[in-house]
Amino acid sequence: MALKKTAEAAQEIWKWILANELEYDAKLYSTEEWKKKGERWGNNALFTIVTEGPLYELVNSYMDSSSERKLTSQLDKLMKKLGIYYELGFAWSMHFYSVEAPARSGIVVPSALRLRGKRRVRRD
Repeated sequence: MALKKTAEAAQEIWKWILANELEYDAKLYSTEEWKKKGERWGNNALFTIVTEGPLYELVNSYMDSSSERKLTSQLDKLMKKLGIYYELGFAWSMHFYSVEAPARSGIVVPSALRLRGKRRVRRD
């Protein structure tokens, strides 16, 4: 994916995060910024988002089911339109890749497929 398209995809995802008020405790990193952190996962990602707020709750299935299904569906549709998907490197890091050039980290399963099936239930 070309650099301009990568920046546009990152902007679109971030706009969606803001529109859905999921930005609390979230930060967007470029490939270079993420590599400088020296983390183990996601170094070949187009961009990375780290979160420990409501976005974290969404991608780790801790939201109530109706809100989660709606937001997950919206995110999946947006990623499909942009030609990207994400993998969790850690519970708090979302690494975004092009569907044209999947990650080389092993088996790649697009998030639209991972998000189906039995969900974890939050236990208080």
